Amino acid sequence: MAENLATQSRVAAAMGDGTRLRLLKILWNRGETCVCELVEELRGQNVRMTQSNLSFHLNTLKHAGLVADRKIGKWVFYTVSHEAVDAFLDGMRQLFRLEEKSAAPCCDS
Repeated sequence: MAENLATQSRVAAAMGDGTRLRLLKILWNRGETCVCELVEELRGQNVRMTQSNLSFHLNTLKHAGLVADRKIGKWVFYTVSHEAVDAFLDGMRQLFRLEEKSAAPCCDS
């Protein structure tokens, strides 16, 4: 369980930023997307971001296992890992079910 908590914590930390959540949503809806297209999509949402700052956020998501990248020449394409997102959500559901089952009343009524 401790390893699962560490994984859940790492993924939650990666998701704990509004920009990264926005990127996950874009990738979830669009599928594989080039960094340049992500910059344009964010610009359309009135989010100003340099490509290097965007790359930082994408690398954070990648290291958490939430996105994968594919390089073709000088272009990098990103996809969301639906399996990783689903596993995170399932893990959170399981975590809270375990907490509910093990919770004991603090006082006798």
